[in-house]
Amino acid sequence: ADQLTVLAVSLDQEPARVVPPFAEQHDLTFPLLADPAGVRVAQEWGGIRSIPTSFLVAPDGTVVKQWVGAHGREVYESEIKKVLDAAS
Repeated sequence: ADQLTVLAVSLDQEPARVVPPFAEQHDLTFPLLADPAGVRVAQEWGGIRSIPTSFLVAPDGTVVKQWVGAHGREVYESEIKKVLDAAS
């Protein structure tokens, strides 16, 4: 837990209305942020082509991997382990 932070970024136009029920429905316990226009995500990480899009960001802030669409947990875990091992 001290080596990894998970964040979700909502692109919904009404995040205050949409995000809390979604988080509750999916039992999300990590921080949920709002970027309704997707501007900050695009500026910092290269944009969103489809939802969901996931980014793996290294401790130095560089995007290591980007996934478009939903994938199984094992796909994410494999790449996360590589980044954590490299940072050790």
